[in-house]
Amino acid sequence: KLGRRAPSVVVDVESDIPMAAGLGSSAAASVAGLRVFEQVTAPLPDSTLLDAATTLEGHADNAAAAICGGMTSVVETPGAEPIALRWSWPDDLQLVIATPDVGLATSKARAALPEVLPRADAVFNLQRVLSLVHALQVGDYLRLREAVRDRWHQPARMALVPQLADAMAIEDPDVLGAFLSGAGPSVALL
Repeated sequence: KLGRRAPSVVVDVESDIPMAAGLGSSAAASVAGLRVFEQVTAPLPDSTLLDAATTLEGHADNAAAAICGGMTSVVETPGAEPIALRWSWPDDLQLVIATPDVGLATSKARAALPEVLPRADAVFNLQRVLSLVHALQVGDYLRLREAVRDRWHQPARMALVPQLADAMAIEDPDVLGAFLSGAGPSVALL
């Protein structure tokens, strides 16, 4: 795509990111490969890396997090490179990930999603996403449990992640909310 030629290289990779767990391992691998390409050619702007990783990955969300680190969101516009936005994560808030021993193929998790989302559910999710970002930015953690609720992917994937309902129902003052991580089957707890 860039017209650069790279020499052949051999790379041994070790990663602490579980595969098929909804934690972005494939995006991280794509970005790692692009970073190797940079090392044997020349540095690339993050926007070019994000565009290339998105092409490899199919969507920019996990690629942006792998490139930028931290909490990110993405704006994708047809015909243009995706734009990654970086948000600050509160220092006093921990994210704990529970990953079961069984994996869940992203293709299977995506196939469980409905083709059409009712308007009320779309509005519900948009409200929760904005509430989540607001709560994280201003430290209003009492809003997190409601902010991580979802009417699109979590209900559709509930049968694929048997412990998800139990995790989301945890009522403990130290648990501010629980949700499916990406396509799953990992569950994140705040």
